Amino acid sequence: ILKVIDEVGLTKYKNTKVSKLSGGQKQRVSIARALIKEPKMILADEPTGSLDEETGRQIFELLKDLSKDKLVVIVSHDRESAETYADAILEIHDGEIIKNTISKESEEGTFKIKKSSFPFPFLLKLSFLNLGHKKLKLFFTILLIFASLTFYGISNILSIQDVPYSHAKAMNDNKEEKLTFKKLTFDPYSQSYYDSGLETLNEEDQKYIKEKSGEDLYPVYIFNEENRTVGLVNSLENFKEAPIYYGSILSNNLYFVELTKPLNEKILGRMPEAEDEILIHSYLAELFMYHGVLLYSEDPLKIKEEYYKPESFQQILDEGKYLQFGSYKLKVVGIIEDDTEEFSYLKERKMETAITPTCNFFGICKDEDGRDEFYKKIVNPAYQVYVMENFHEKVPLEANTEVDGNLYQTKIKIDDKSLNDDQTYRYPDKKITFLTKEKEETRDTLNINEIIINESTLDRLSMNRYEEAKRKYIENYQKQMKPIEDEIKSKVQKNNQLMEEYQKKVKELEEKQKNGQALEEEIPYPTLEEIPDVEIKDEDTLTKEFLQNYLKENDFIGKEITLSFLPNEEREYLTRHDYEHVKIIGVSFEDKNYLSTNLAKEVMKKNASLTSFISYEDDPEVLERLFTDFPITGKKYAISTMYSEIIGQVSSSLKSLGTFAFYASLVFAVFAFILLVNFIVTSIYDNKKTIGILRALGTRKKDVFKIFLCEGFFIGIFALILTFAALFFFMNWLNAYITEYLFFEVTFILFPIKARLLLILSVIVSILLASFLTSFKISKMKPVDAINNK
Repeated sequence: ILKVIDEVGLTKYKNTKVSKLSGGQKQRVSIARALIKEPKMILADEPTGSLDEETGRQIFELLKDLSKDKLVVIVSHDRESAETYADAILEIHDGEIIKNTISKESEEGTFKIKKSSFPFPFLLKLSFLNLGHKKLKLFFTILLIFASLTFYGISNILSIQDVPYSHAKAMNDNKEEKLTFKKLTFDPYSQSYYDSGLETLNEEDQKYIKEKSGEDLYPVYIFNEENRTVGLVNSLENFKEAPIYYGSILSNNLYFVELTKPLNEKILGRMPEAEDEILIHSYLAELFMYHGVLLYSEDPLKIKEEYYKPESFQQILDEGKYLQFGSYKLKVVGIIEDDTEEFSYLKERKMETAITPTCNFFGICKDEDGRDEFYKKIVNPAYQVYVMENFHEKVPLEANTEVDGNLYQTKIKIDDKSLNDDQTYRYPDKKITFLTKEKEETRDTLNINEIIINESTLDRLSMNRYEEAKRKYIENYQKQMKPIEDEIKSKVQKNNQLMEEYQKKVKELEEKQKNGQALEEEIPYPTLEEIPDVEIKDEDTLTKEFLQNYLKENDFIGKEITLSFLPNEEREYLTRHDYEHVKIIGVSFEDKNYLSTNLAKEVMKKNASLTSFISYEDDPEVLERLFTDFPITGKKYAISTMYSEIIGQVSSSLKSLGTFAFYASLVFAVFAFILLVNFIVTSIYDNKKTIGILRALGTRKKDVFKIFLCEGFFIGIFALILTFAALFFFMNWLNAYITEYLFFEVTFILFPIKARLLLILSVIVSILLASFLTSFKISKMKPVDAINNK
């Protein structure tokens, strides 16, 4: 202090109060007060404005002397002193620089301008000081932003589920490997695919699944005879009394899996090696033992209801009895030993003892007594019977002879009229008798463009005139013949009465003769009425007669029609078939229409229908890829597993919940953003004077922006930490809540990296936007206006 006082020439006044000093001396004190902090730069605003000339000269000389070690910047209107003392002059008039003699050269070289910048610790200090002034408002701001971010995060983790990952993880965690590749049905109304269970795979489908999956595939078939699905048949005699464990029916529910390579299963017996051999699951064998299974009969039309009821698995293999499979026979040569021990308690429970399940928010019902798990793990797989490769080509089932009315509806176009026809169409498998214009004919084959129709189709083609005309024809005939019929009936009745009386008298006479009585009388033979010799035609004869005449009088025989087979609504995956120039060659009295064999077989159900492929996979990465390429729903081809139905149901429910959460989060996000803007705006206006001072000292707009950006980031980061904690808690809780209702472990709710990054990015953008919008206006103000709070 004494050194500084000495530098400004005030040593002898060191004990004098400032108020006792002169104006020039007071200015020297001001300079001393600046020097005590050892600054590199001194700013002097009109330092001699209120001093006399001599004192002013002394002050300028003092400042000149100080400028040897420091940068001295003087603002003054005294041009003479400026010219005398200044090393460089910057002259300003009305805010514009009109003269500049400042040299940018120095002894060290080119002068470099260094822009002002706040150190990061200083920014944090200012930010925390500002935040500390509004503790309550800060608390509620963070709380509401936390609520908004939590809703937003929940909506994200619900709506961007990684179903393939969850599905693959469930498979891997539960050591399940079986996958079923199938084709879904397209619903034109909802424009979506669904599993109807009716689809079969054509060559294009097979090629796509094989190439896209890259897996070893086992083809799965169902078999038909006369449009009926065939399988093994068990007795239903004790079915109503059966416990839950044995409450399954074999009939028509079997899927035949062709073994293209050996199974990795524990097998009792051996693999099938011939077309009449099968490998079954042990549960199916248990149904044989409990209910009995129908034995093979060489004549399926005269099946004796003979059921085979073995006592052990080994007995089934040792005896090798043939079981009825449609018109063919199959025998069991191997049994897959399933682990059914954990479900043995169901052998003691009746079907009616089902526990009313508890259901959760997602519609998933708790498997209280383990039935669902039992059906999915044991029963459903047991309906898959394993056969040798190419079994579908070798099994000698009777060919289907009729077009399945459940698959197609039929339309006939004749003379530009299109008519629905609900009759059965088949090809001749026997001699068919039919009428033409001239005669009755019999055929057992038809040319490819020929058709024999029945009376119902003829009536449809005649616009319902045929049946009406036939009815009138028969009624007229019967009306004409009625008097004759009545006469004949009366005479026959009278003759019968006379004969009865005659026979009665003869019988009485014979009795008298037996008793030894002498008989003098004779019984005359009655005189009978003469019956007219007239043929009374029955209805069948009249129908045949009328049809013959009708065909002669109307131009139906030889007529060409267009016959169309259109897939029924639920079978739109089938191909439509249109056959033009099909010629009607006759009308039969049967209830079916007959087509050529080649034509009928094009629309006829095949004996073997490929329904799906089975594969086994345990690599989680491969599983995730497969579930991505073949999702549960939404595409033409899908993978079905033990868990896919439940995973699909929960996924759909979560998406709906996610939609609700998303809209709720938008409301909270907007509110939180407004609150964040309001918080920063308030902070800015509370610190307007400070900002003005900082700006006057050369602080850049960017630094002002950084101060309030730091405040926003503190709020955002703190809210993010709370949000992440809440989301992880929510994720674990919801996964546990859902899994509680299932029989397997699964992680439905995930919080993937992309969801976390999206949340962080949303917060950063919001903070930047809020800080920029609020600090932009204040940074544009003149420092003096900010200081004066204008």
